[in-house]
Amino acid sequence: MRFPDFPGHFPGDPLVPGAALLIEVERLAGRSVARLERVRFLGRVRPDEDVEFSVTVEGDRARFRATRGGVEVLRGVAVLAVGTPDTVRPIRLAPTLARPMWGGTALAREMGKDPDPGARIGESWEVWRENRVADGRRLSEVVNFPLLVKLLDVRERLSVQVHPDDEAAQRIVGAPHGKHEGWVVLRAEPGAKVAYGLNRSMEKEELRARALSGEIEADLAWLEVHEGDVIDVPPGTIHAIGGGVLFYEVQQPCDLTWRLYDWGRGRPLHLEEALEVVACAPVASTAQVRPLGPGREELLDGPHFHVERLVLPQARALEAWEALTVVSGELLVGGERVGFGGTVLLPPGEWRLEGEGIVLAARGPLGA
Repeated sequence: MRFPDFPGHFPGDPLVPGAALLIEVERLAGRSVARLERVRFLGRVRPDEDVEFSVTVEGDRARFRATRGGVEVLRGVAVLAVGTPDTVRPIRLAPTLARPMWGGTALAREMGKDPDPGARIGESWEVWRENRVADGRRLSEVVNFPLLVKLLDVRERLSVQVHPDDEAAQRIVGAPHGKHEGWVVLRAEPGAKVAYGLNRSMEKEELRARALSGEIEADLAWLEVHEGDVIDVPPGTIHAIGGGVLFYEVQQPCDLTWRLYDWGRGRPLHLEEALEVVACAPVASTAQVRPLGPGREELLDGPHFHVERLVLPQARALEAWEALTVVSGELLVGGERVGFGGTVLLPPGEWRLEGEGIVLAARGPLGA
């Protein structure tokens, strides 16, 4: 395997920390390490160098060895703890629910996100660094998953908005990164639409005036959407979602949104920030569904996330953490049973996805 760069370890002389090597030993052993009986670090490992591991479990001990180009860089014996660590089993999360004015009841009624089937929920944040795992810890205390995965039930239209890229987010508000997002339509009422860009080009000052007057409504390019549609929404793209749409969203883990127009609902606008980053011209979605093999399609593939649609059952060999969201049927994986609208986070490794239905699988860029 290859390890990414670890910023600060060390400036001008990058090395893979010994702890990172031992975490890989733990993963391959399938159990957490209680203590090291003996260990020797015999050579340096640089980021992106190929390292081969050999781990043999004998009762409560694991003998391990790592080589780089045939040269031994690590060996030792570890005493293993009883049980399975978080890093080698599926993680279920308690979703974070948002209840904006435009939300519907499908997330509660059909997916069980609230015990009250009539509860109006706009967003279920399925995978987010602040979500809690079974023992009460935040996800960020277990793994640094680089995405935010949501389910949205849009009964009334959302504001006309835009998101910044990384550079603009850092420069304008000091956020660590911007917001690139992608949508997969799970259900759409007849005639349901989303606004995607403008229907003509204009200067920013004209856009400002039309946003303030409400005339921007006539400038939006509306697309009718249907079940299964995929739309990529890169930073700078003007967009809005009309009512009657249930969809899945994957994005960078930031919810930085700047409103240009809100249909007269009186909420604050963010015109100055939005005008710094907005594309004042028609745009076209770059999402292209691509077959990958039996029961597998690539829906979104870009610098910030990769999403596939999988028809169960499937064998899955993962090089990075992956979030699986069930959009029809039921998934069985690693002892977990996941129903419609549920999400499970899988660590790297070999997995057998059983059950019958369809799941959406999202991961960040490899090496993230």
